[in-house]
Amino acid sequence: MRVERPHDGRFARVAGLAAAGAGTALGAMSSGWPGAGAGLVAGAGLGLAVRHVLGRRTARRRAALALPFPENSRAFLLDRYDHFERLDPLWRARFEDDVRIFLVEKRITGVGVEATDELRLLVAASAVTLSRNAWSGGRKSWLPAGWGSSLAASAAESAAESAARDPPGAANCNSNAPASSGMRPTDSCRRLV
Repeated sequence: MRVERPHDGRFARVAGLAAAGAGTALGAMSSGWPGAGAGLVAGAGLGLAVRHVLGRRTARRRAALALPFPENSRAFLLDRYDHFERLDPLWRARFEDDVRIFLVEKRITGVGVEATDELRLLVAASAVTLSRNAWSGGRKSWLPAGWGSSLAASAAESAAESAARDPPGAANCNSNAPASSGMRPTDSCRRLV
């Protein structure tokens, strides 16, 4: 992720100038030259406000990247997120920057689970991995070669584990979920005959 996209600054300047021009035009239409002056001042104020609002995203990103990536987060990702370990140092630094930006910009909450710092970090790392691959457009991505086949293998392993755990003919109805999870079997979970 970039701190600022090239067109963000240009858009903010154009929006500010457009607000100043619109204020001048409205003031001139309502009360002539004195109104044009007042409209220019009001439009310039509005233009600065628009520019400030549009610049907050860049300011948040710069502030997030000004601090180094926390060592405990790096150690946690190395221990719990295999993909992070496979990145070369240059890509790992970019990955860490994107994780920091994601954590600053997105609110991560848990449903029936407390959103701990570790959980937020894993969610951010997963989102960065998938979003980087999605917009890479065939260029080098975060994902190593053969990632798709390892995903298919993981899905196959998961399906095999589910088949071994559930009795034949049973639908996946969260019957193995702990009572504290809040998940309940539904009518669609009845044993198939």
